[in-house]
Amino acid sequence: MSFRSYIRKKYRAFRPILIKGKDNTVRNCSKMRGFTIDITGDNNTLDIADDCLLTNGVIFISGSDNRLVIESDVRIYGPLRIDMRDGATVIIRHGGRMRGVNIVCESGMVEYGAGSGASYNVVIRNTDSHPIFNTETNERINFPKDVVIGKNVWLAQNVMILKGVTIGDNSIIGAGAIVTKDCPPNSVMAGNPAVVVKNNVYWER
Repeated sequence: MSFRSYIRKKYRAFRPILIKGKDNTVRNCSKMRGFTIDITGDNNTLDIADDCLLTNGVIFISGSDNRLVIESDVRIYGPLRIDMRDGATVIIRHGGRMRGVNIVCESGMVEYGAGSGASYNVVIRNTDSHPIFNTETNERINFPKDVVIGKNVWLAQNVMILKGVTIGDNSIIGAGAIVTKDCPPNSVMAGNPAVVVKNNVYWER
């Protein structure tokens, strides 16, 4: 670890929430251990409810009008990274559980359902990050699309959920799956690209 990285780590230990900008609102009533929040921009809202536990993670919010909501009884055991920009909304519903998850949200929304669980190296993104343009019209063709993960969903290790996807309640996404299409409720999806391999199932934590 370089000296600069060491100083940055120590600084963040004393100031886990860093804010640059105007009219930003932060409500944090949870326990944070080794967790930092970095906000740069204006009119952003961060609301972390009571009785949450956030460990070993980082949240980056840039631009204006972003909103992050973490409801009650959420448990996040990192490494976690959430990147939000340009009017994004990320909602982690009541009782959600996460291990090593990376959420990327550009405008639009990512919703993580109540009681859902995610294993290590899970990626959830509503954007391609880099804009792609039509050569004839110079118009962008790859806009962000909302991602909705239902209630009591299980995301196994190394799963990737891509933009525009809705995962139905009580469903299971198998290890290593890359999900590009919707998953019905009470189903199992697996593979690359992921397809439904079982129906009429549910899981328990």
